[in-house]
Amino acid sequence: MNRNHRTIDRQVPSTSRAAARLFAAALAVVAGGVTGCGATGGKGRNTQPVTRAAPVDPPLPTGQDVLDRASDARRQALQFELLAGRLREADPARQRPIVRDVFVALGDLLPMLAGPQRTGVFAHQFGIVTGVRDQLSNRPERLNDDGLLDDGLGATYNALRDLSYNAFYADPELSPRLEALAGNVSRLRTLRGTDHAYTVADAVSQISAVLTKMTGTFHERVTASPEAATQPGSPAGPPTATPGPATAPASEPAK
Repeated sequence: MNRNHRTIDRQVPSTSRAAARLFAAALAVVAGGVTGCGATGGKGRNTQPVTRAAPVDPPLPTGQDVLDRASDARRQALQFELLAGRLREADPARQRPIVRDVFVALGDLLPMLAGPQRTGVFAHQFGIVTGVRDQLSNRPERLNDDGLLDDGLGATYNALRDLSYNAFYADPELSPRLEALAGNVSRLRTLRGTDHAYTVADAVSQISAVLTKMTGTFHERVTASPEAATQPGSPAGPPTATPGPATAPASEPAK
């Protein structure tokens, strides 16, 4: 037993030395890997700068594209006029389905008038319009829509006003229509109940009048010179119309 014990004692140092050599070799491998990572940026990584292609703007629409858009906008404006008439004739308690259709139509028609190069003001106000549209589509019937409609119609006015300054400023017939719309939109927040519902119907009718005028002007412009209509919404000079009263746009649609 003692002899075996002595033999084990003699073997321990040899085993320790072997383990030490293995440990030192492992450290060398790890150190080499770390050094390699510092030099090459890590295994499998390319240290060469990555060249990213510059973003490419979408191609400008052709004259035929704009002509098609103008024709479609004019057709949708006529359909919107029918919606406005239905809303005026509807019982105030049964307005919601028609108002929902109104905002769906605005979500389709306003971008046609703005074209591909939209201002930041238009983009923000249009975002509010589409937010109201989406909420009306999913909102429980028991909830009151007054504040939501105030936000949506106010944003619609602001989007139309921005279009009038940047694309349709040379049309003197737009100013009185926008001023009439601004008056009703600003009154909405002071009204409730039946008075609010009737004023909503009046505001939608005034929006229809503005849209009919804008789409008519747009269509006349591109049909008169379709080859030069790739950017029909770009102004040719400073606006001459006097700005109408602005509403206080909501940053987000009412919940």
